[in-house]
Amino acid sequence: MNKQKVLTELQRAYVATMMEVVGRGLVSTSFVDEEVHKEISGLPVGFHFQMIVLPNGSRFTAKVIAGGRLELVPDFNGKPDLSVKFKHLSHAFLVLSFQEGTARALLMTVWLLMAKCLMRFVWCVVWTEWKPLFCLKLWLKWRLNVIQKTCP
Repeated sequence: MNKQKVLTELQRAYVATMMEVVGRGLVSTSFVDEEVHKEISGLPVGFHFQMIVLPNGSRFTAKVIAGGRLELVPDFNGKPDLSVKFKHLSHAFLVLSFQEGTARALLMTVWLLMAKCLMRFVWCVVWTEWKPLFCLKLWLKWRLNVIQKTCP
């Protein structure tokens, strides 16, 4: 087996794992985060969105259920209301391995985007991606204020 085939298979496995993580993360976030819940509540019940690697790569499909929450649809064969498509495995790998940011990927047309409600979905993905860092920044700021007040 040559080196390129091994690297491609490793990328394929990583992308498959990350697609699972992103899909499950969005579903979980829709249940616990008020901002994401508020954004998803604006979508109609039964709204399907999908993230896929072309031509026959990893994918996940989620749909909006009652109460403004999401659930994964394991074997979806219909046409989704929103489809985020990576043109190639290497593009998906760059984005999902955080080597290329979401905004840059959109600007570089790495994703083929089709939908009426694109901004809500992108916002939820970005918020899910950056919220831990934002919370850490707030905690560190608070902690530094506490230290400054207690130290002469």
